[in-house]
Amino acid sequence: MQEEVVIVTPALAESNNGNWRTAERWRRFLSSQYLVELVTHWEPSIGKQGDPKLFIALHARRSAQSIRAWSQVFPSRPLVTVLTGTDLYSDIRKDPMAMQSLDQSTALVVLQDQGIAALPSRFQSKATVIYQSGPAWKPRDVKPLPFTLRMVGHLRKEKSPETFMQLAQCFEEVPGIRFELIGGVIDQKLGELASSLALYSRVFAWAGPLSYRATRNRIRNAHLLIHPSYLEGGAHAILEAVNSGTPVLASKVPGNVGMLGSNYLGYFKHGDVKQLKQLVGECQQSYGSATGLYNELLKQLSVRQELFKPAHEKRTLSQFVKNLLPS
Repeated sequence: MQEEVVIVTPALAESNNGNWRTAERWRRFLSSQYLVELVTHWEPSIGKQGDPKLFIALHARRSAQSIRAWSQVFPSRPLVTVLTGTDLYSDIRKDPMAMQSLDQSTALVVLQDQGIAALPSRFQSKATVIYQSGPAWKPRDVKPLPFTLRMVGHLRKEKSPETFMQLAQCFEEVPGIRFELIGGVIDQKLGELASSLALYSRVFAWAGPLSYRATRNRIRNAHLLIHPSYLEGGAHAILEAVNSGTPVLASKVPGNVGMLGSNYLGYFKHGDVKQLKQLVGECQQSYGSATGLYNELLKQLSVRQELFKPAHEKRTLSQFVKNLLPS
């Protein structure tokens, strides 16, 4: 008889964000071995399952009530908290409920290899790295011109979309280059900024939220993905670019370094538009050449691609759960 697993994620399909995609992918990976139910919150009266044996919660702060309920009802059963960027680099430093979630967890999961170091030392032994994954899309041999830079992420301060918009403004008089921002509005002021810039800019467009498939296609067609965030848990946009053969220019913050590696050449200091502009210029000049920065970034990303394959994530996750639920 299959054992029962509950996965709690504050965001479900309609939010179209990274937490939802991780939860749904893990449900799919585990469903061949376990009975898995996906819910937005948990208490003993919720759900179809009668006797769940394992609890996995995404987000230490936002799932804190569900985590507390499970630990009270099933104090001896394993409880896993998957830590997001706002957990690691913000909430656990100042929110008592997020910290309580760490105390109550049997095990912790971080989504990139810099995540464990962000935890208070007493929790680090509980933590495991599980890289997120996505299907590989065959890279374009020749990407359509103009030279196109895209940023993917809902408009909120953690993603720093204003950096991307400031970058676009630096290229208003430069021929043969375009910028596109993909994502819905969470911060209204950032939405107004994007809407205003799109009205008068010659090079910038704001596509709004798109479907997963449409977004992946635009990432593959882009010459560069720009990822300027100031905190990250492990960005889906980065792994999707890597799995599509699109180089990434990313802010040098721990969550991005944990995805791309410490020696990656495509980093810029968070918010440093001048440095980012220089990297863009070098990539545009070297695009299509066997030498130069653009080709070097492609080589570096091809080495990281193995980490972001579904088979790797499934194998790591399955072994992790097996260790918590030995038969």
